[in-house]
Amino acid sequence: MIVIFFMLLIIILIFFINTNNLHSLRDPVEIKKDQLREEINKLFSEENVIIIYPRTKYIEIKQGDTDGIGLKIKNLQEDYVRETTFSYSVYASDITNCRVNEEVAESWIVSGKAEEDIAIPIGGSIVRKVMFQTSIGSPLCIARYKLEVRAGGNVYAIDFFDVRIK
Repeated sequence: MIVIFFMLLIIILIFFINTNNLHSLRDPVEIKKDQLREEINKLFSEENVIIIYPRTKYIEIKQGDTDGIGLKIKNLQEDYVRETTFSYSVYASDITNCRVNEEVAESWIVSGKAEEDIAIPIGGSIVRKVMFQTSIGSPLCIARYKLEVRAGGNVYAIDFFDVRIK
């Protein structure tokens, strides 16, 4: 039985070497990194003003843990000859099933809640991360947050994402 196992192993290794598929033998962590990079590049190649990652616009955070969303803001304005100053803010939007007020829901945002004076040239983009941290005892619920992006003081784009506390 052991001899058959080793023979199969040798045949598989020879197949990979002969077909020049050595990349299939890479570390699983490296493969996941490549898959994530490919997914992000695919997301960011789209001509969207705002992109929220994960694509589902939904994250789950256990009580007492920290997690976040990624966001990309792209300057697709065509009527300006130079870069425009952007800003963004994240607000609690729908927190009715959490039974908390906006101040509490927004206190779960520990970094990346807002940023001002972001210079983005035409066709350029920036990537940021919004981090959330909940405490033990936070209500088990889903909170919806609003991402508002402004360009030159005017609303440029709005999108929403959900955070589930479990």
